[in-house]
Amino acid sequence: MKFEKGEETELKKFEDILAQCIEDIKAGRASIEDCLDRYPSMREQLEPLLRIALEIREPPDVKPSSSFKVKARVQLMDQIHGRQAVTKWPWSRYNSQMKPIPYIRRFSMARVIVAAVAISLAVLAVLGVVYWTPGTPEQPLGTGTLKLYLSDAPLDAENVTGVYITINEIQYHLGRQWITCEEFEGPKKYNLLELTGGNITLLGEFALPAGNYTQIRFMLDIPEMGSHKANPGCYIEFADNSTEPLFVPSGGETGYKATGRFEVTANETVEVTADFDVRKAVVVAGSSYILNPTIRLIVNSQAGSISGSITNSSNYTDIIVFAYEDGTWREKETNEPAGQKSRFPDAITSGKMDEEGGYNLALLAAGTYDLVVAGYNGADFGEVLGFISNVQVQSKKATIQNIDTDALEASP
Repeated sequence: MKFEKGEETELKKFEDILAQCIEDIKAGRASIEDCLDRYPSMREQLEPLLRIALEIREPPDVKPSSSFKVKARVQLMDQIHGRQAVTKWPWSRYNSQMKPIPYIRRFSMARVIVAAVAISLAVLAVLGVVYWTPGTPEQPLGTGTLKLYLSDAPLDAENVTGVYITINEIQYHLGRQWITCEEFEGPKKYNLLELTGGNITLLGEFALPAGNYTQIRFMLDIPEMGSHKANPGCYIEFADNSTEPLFVPSGGETGYKATGRFEVTANETVEVTADFDVRKAVVVAGSSYILNPTIRLIVNSQAGSISGSITNSSNYTDIIVFAYEDGTWREKETNEPAGQKSRFPDAITSGKMDEEGGYNLALLAAGTYDLVVAGYNGADFGEVLGFISNVQVQSKKATIQNIDTDALEASP
């Protein structure tokens, strides 16, 4: 059966409501009557499924695998969407001459029983009651694997020796919900300054339902600004061994979001890197250091890089190269940062001249870039020395672009 556009919208709405009610019941935030009162127009359809969630209690010695929970979610959504032959849904079907008739009544009793059992098992698995059956494949159908890495762009402050973050949980966004990656065992602490110049570290391998994703968030060990004088989970370390705590305006409840598109394919693995860019993330607000969300997600197999040597004929001791998407550079990028901003805010990434006179701009999506070459003395910004335009980047390839500060363009 093919559903009309309006029916598909209703199915998606019902799917979201059912999933939210199940989560609320599991967490003790609502009773079944609360959920039914909240959605009176869907009472008839919600009640039998929510009764299952209310009547079953989780045995203390049963722990379903995370991959099975993912599979259960996929199966439950399949049942609701009518993607399986025994459970074609929605609950009503229209005829031009008849009133709406519950669609499930058109099935034989045997099919109704099979559908009820399938949906019930899926609901129980989402609640964590049904465990993984021994001997079944470790990777369930309808799911793939996300290998998630962490990286960072260089910091232009020479007196900073470490920027530490502690990740308690990692969550992905699916169906208007945030779902925890149970394979990640936090808390884990990372020094972001050890992950520059193309260096990355593996955060974990996570079973996710097949589909397209745009958001991941990191639940950090970080308090709301002003509520604590210290923060052992997230902090900055300076060259004199002193430290300053990092805060976020809303605390750690909403998480630290990363954005970017990637696809998880059933029974396959996709590798994605979360590029932190602490240069733009850490800003000073009065006497406090604030952590702003600036993480981008890059599919590793689609990323390229730009690297090369730098011939520095200027009077500056340090050279930093900023990569901009073609045509996005604006003169205001060099302005003194105002509020919780940074200089060169629209740069995709940056690379600092190393001791051997080289630089590296890693994790760039395929496309055309303009390079902005800036002179610094330590952490003190001097000026923009010039530009290199129309640098082409291809997936999984390194573009070599050597730089001579005396031979730069005056504008991109």
